[in-house]
Amino acid sequence: MMIDFNNIEEYRENNRIEAKKALGGFPNSMWETYSSFANTLGGVILLGVEEYKDHSLHAVDLPNRDEYVKIIFDTLKDVNKVSANILTEKDVQKVNFQGKRILAVTVPRADRVDRPIYIGTDPYLGTYRRGGEGDYRCSQKQVETMLQDKKRMGGDMRTANGFGFWAIDFDSVKDCRLRLELLDKSLKDTPLSDLSFLKRLKCAAKDEKGRLRPTYAGLLTFGNRNAVLKKFKNFSLSYIDRTNPKNDILPNSLSAENIYNFFFAVCEKLVPISEGSAVYVALREALLNSLVNNNYSLGGVLVEYFGSGITIKNSGSFRTNPYAAAKGGLSDPRNPAIKGVFKRFGVGEGNGGGVPFIYSVWRKKGWDIPCFIEDFDPDYITLTLNFYRSETSQPTQYNREIISVLIISFLTEKRIAPLDEIADTFNIPLPFAQSVVDGLTAKNLIVNENNGYKLIR
Repeated sequence: MMIDFNNIEEYRENNRIEAKKALGGFPNSMWETYSSFANTLGGVILLGVEEYKDHSLHAVDLPNRDEYVKIIFDTLKDVNKVSANILTEKDVQKVNFQGKRILAVTVPRADRVDRPIYIGTDPYLGTYRRGGEGDYRCSQKQVETMLQDKKRMGGDMRTANGFGFWAIDFDSVKDCRLRLELLDKSLKDTPLSDLSFLKRLKCAAKDEKGRLRPTYAGLLTFGNRNAVLKKFKNFSLSYIDRTNPKNDILPNSLSAENIYNFFFAVCEKLVPISEGSAVYVALREALLNSLVNNNYSLGGVLVEYFGSGITIKNSGSFRTNPYAAAKGGLSDPRNPAIKGVFKRFGVGEGNGGGVPFIYSVWRKKGWDIPCFIEDFDPDYITLTLNFYRSETSQPTQYNREIISVLIISFLTEKRIAPLDEIADTFNIPLPFAQSVVDGLTAKNLIVNENNGYKLIR
């Protein structure tokens, strides 16, 4: 996030900006904000800046900046005070504004292996998140969710102790085998029992006592609904056609009792509403992306069709940096075994390429930029895919940062491009394109030459 320090008075405190006057000594409340920004979307803490009653921000002179910088980094080195340091020296800037000295501390969003970032030694007491203009202490459930996401191994590969193969809907397994045999006829020549087939898909594995059981991936992908609900009380998979007055809802039907049946049932719905193979493939990728990244301990997946577009909502937060994911090359699914099942059908084959592909298809169609919105408390992600171009819609800050990443990627390949080409490439209004490249120029990431913009090497 970049702030124009020459126009501080134009900013307001929000979910990514916090101002602290800091004239009466170093404000210890900064660490709550450090934790909250790191565990949410990142943000900027302004020390030596006061918020007036009208909520405008104004710089005050901060004479002891060097002392404050030392306090910041000394504290970050002490694991008994702060769980992890995610700041570099460049993240703590000494800024002069109209002759007044301030400090700007840019806190990035923490990687999932570092979250939760907390104060003190107890994550359940010292973990914060950002909500609106303030910091709030996370609930035990939120902390446990972040601690679970720290683990490298996908949780869906663990055996579902207490569950036998009575929990599996073998009609779904049979259908899966038939579909795969149509794609690869050699599979007919390799006879496998259903249990061996599930084991090959990582949907079954031996537990600590050597007994073969369903994994969580097997339970979620092929389980019968009653069994799934015993383990995942908030499990739900819903498709709602908002153009249908009867609100065609799938989750209570037999065909949508598990992820496997839900995926192919929704794909059948997507065929007639997509305008071509590329749009269908992009929608299918978006659906799978939601299913493999959903946190089933928190909730489920909801797909809504409005005629003019589709929204896909899943529980949980982003595991990777969402801006970098837009560029591609990053793949860190919450449920890798489930992804592996569908990869056999040619879905989700790319390593982190699904999101850029969706952007590419929508850009070529000339439709609105796909919009990811991440919400917290409860945690969920909503992807909006409109089938139209709205000239009046205002791009969000979230889209601004995603477009920034895409422009960097574009200029890496293109080397140099004029503003109008950048705007046309990403299907964005020219004034918005100008605003984004101005921000990248201010960050010394790109430079404007006579024939266009290029990266600073």
